[in-house]
Amino acid sequence: MSHHDAALKTYLQLAVISQQKQQLPGRDRLLILAAQHALQAGLQETAESLWQIFTSSQPRHLIANYPTFTDAFKQPVVQLFLKQLTRLCPLEKAETLLTHHALPLWNEALDYRQQISELLTILRD
Repeated sequence: MSHHDAALKTYLQLAVISQQKQQLPGRDRLLILAAQHALQAGLQETAESLWQIFTSSQPRHLIANYPTFTDAFKQPVVQLFLKQLTRLCPLEKAETLLTHHALPLWNEALDYRQQISELLTILRD
């Protein structure tokens, strides 16, 4: 599994946990970090799905001003925002937070893309 795939897996699971705990500001930050890694892993459709979930709850956010996450990702101001988010929650910190959580969200019986799809379904509900 590549670095970006692992990061997507981690941030996406934490976003689901945050949503379940009704911690929507944290969920939204994790959605954007997950979308960044999805795009960098070549999973553009996943990145756009995460961006759509984010923009539905944050329609006036800087990133919501662009037609797609791919378009937003190219902008220097968005790159700066992503760097700030990464400083707030680096992957190592996210992995530690995830290991302390009791709910296993990742189903190893499913392949990687199926599991991503399952977690996206949870976030959409």
